[in-house]
Amino acid sequence: MLTDAQIEQLRLESKVVSNGKSRVSDKRSHLERNYLAESASGSRYKIFVRQCNLIADNFSCGIMYQKGDGQWIILARYNGSDHPHANDIEKTSFEMKCHIHIATERYQVLSKKAEKYAEVTDRYNTVDGALACLVMDWKVTGLGHEASPKNGDLFND
Repeated sequence: MLTDAQIEQLRLESKVVSNGKSRVSDKRSHLERNYLAESASGSRYKIFVRQCNLIADNFSCGIMYQKGDGQWIILARYNGSDHPHANDIEKTSFEMKCHIHIATERYQVLSKKAEKYAEVTDRYNTVDGALACLVMDWKVTGLGHEASPKNGDLFND
């Protein structure tokens, strides 16, 4: 389990992508890109970007951290507005809004997904915008394209 303090420390750590020219994979229902990143301290991260082929608002960008035991934990996911979400502990919910899932200690304690908690955002409305926000929030450099909330086309090389 990661504490909230450890999660924040990981967020603040600078990360450099080692495969910035990652290729697009067509997974039938969605397109996907996966990146690997590392910090100066040797921490390992994966960044994934997924876009549904049928629903423009169905996308997700996320960052994962490899714990000391080799297991991966999702630290954050930046999702589109194609589905409702409910925060079980807080007893809050929202409909069809872009939102950011954030790993928390409290959800791990209850054996839920670490990143089950989510907050509505208006910072992005496209997969490219979501990736740009992730890159900024999690201090990531070295992507093979310019991540921007306003422009770019991640899945067209």
